[in-house]
Amino acid sequence: MEEISNDDIKKIIDKQKKLAIAHKKYYHEKLKDNQEYQKRARERSKRWYEKNNKKKKEKYEANKELINAKQLYIYHDNKGQSNKFIEKYPEKYEMLINKGFVKD
Repeated sequence: MEEISNDDIKKIIDKQKKLAIAHKKYYHEKLKDNQEYQKRARERSKRWYEKNNKKKKEKYEANKELINAKQLYIYHDNKGQSNKFIEKYPEKYEMLINKGFVKD
């Protein structure tokens, strides 16, 4: 397998940026106000939601403790009270360290 040079990487990144800009421009100029497009997008979103809403619930239930621990840590950290969190919830702090959310 051949290696890609830095110049080739820059070309690829620039090409992707230009493509993203073109897609964004096309959406805002052509699709955004198109009633047919909006109808199809809503139908597509509704189908996706009906198909995946149970997965979201299952994922949340499986990670409920971790999500709760993250929220508590962020709350205390934003207030500058991360030491208080560590003292009050040592088991949750250990869980966050083990999951890699917090570095000791």
